[in-house]
Amino acid sequence: MAAVDAQDAGVASSLKPHKVVLPVELLKDVQATADGRRCLDNESDDGFFYIPDFISEAEEAHLINKIQNAPQPKWRTLQARRYVLIMISCLAFQLMNEYEPGQGIMPHEDGEAYYPVVATVSLGGATMLDLYRYANDEEQQVYRQQMAKQNDRPVARAREQRPRFSILQEPRSLLITRGSAYKLFLHGIAERTSDDAVHLAGVTNGDMLSTVSLRDTVVKAKKGDQDVLLHRKSDSVLR
Repeated sequence: MAAVDAQDAGVASSLKPHKVVLPVELLKDVQATADGRRCLDNESDDGFFYIPDFISEAEEAHLINKIQNAPQPKWRTLQARRYVLIMISCLAFQLMNEYEPGQGIMPHEDGEAYYPVVATVSLGGATMLDLYRYANDEEQQVYRQQMAKQNDRPVARAREQRPRFSILQEPRSLLITRGSAYKLFLHGIAERTSDDAVHLAGVTNGDMLSTVSLRDTVVKAKKGDQDVLLHRKSDSVLR
C-alpha cells in the first residue's frame, strides 16, 4: 500500500504544473464546501489538469485509423453521438465517444465506475467542454413545482442553465479530472457547429493552449471582441 500511495503522490506532483486555474469569482458557492476548497486550491491534487500535445500527430493518426477500422457491430449509436466500449486490462473502464459536427452530449455525471480519476484524450479536433453545477435548493424546488404542474415526475436533479466555465480541449491533448472536481461539476458538450465570443470568453484554460491561433481567439473573446468565432472541425471528433 505504501508503494502505491507513493506512486500516486508522484503522479499528482507531476500534474500540478498542468492544473487548470478555475474562475474563483464565479464559484463562491463552491468555496463554501471542503470539496470545493480542495478543487480550487492550486496546490491540491483535486481538480482539472490539462496537458496539450499529449500524443503526437502520428500517434493520433494511428489511433484514428484503428478506431475507424474497428468492427461496426461494436459501436452503439445514440441520438447525438455513437460510442464503443474498449477493453484494456490495465485500465478500469474505457469508453470512446464519436461526435459529428453539431453533435454533443447533455450535462451529466459519469458515475462511480470512473471515480476518482478520468483521463480524456481528444482526437481529430478540438472539444469545448462545458462545466455546470446542480441547481441550488431554491431552484430545485421551482423545478419540482414545474414538473408537478405538467403532471410529470422529475427524472433527475435540476442543473443550472448556463455553464460556470468551459475547458477547450485541443486535438491530441489530455484532460484529467481528479477527486472533488469529479463530484462538484457536471460536464457536457453543446450541440452546435461553432463557438462564438460568449462561449469562448468562458474558457478557463486559454493560457494553456499550445495552438497560437486558438489561444489568441480566446484572448480576444475575453477582451470583448464580439467578432471572434471558432468553427468546430468538419470531421468527427473522438474522445
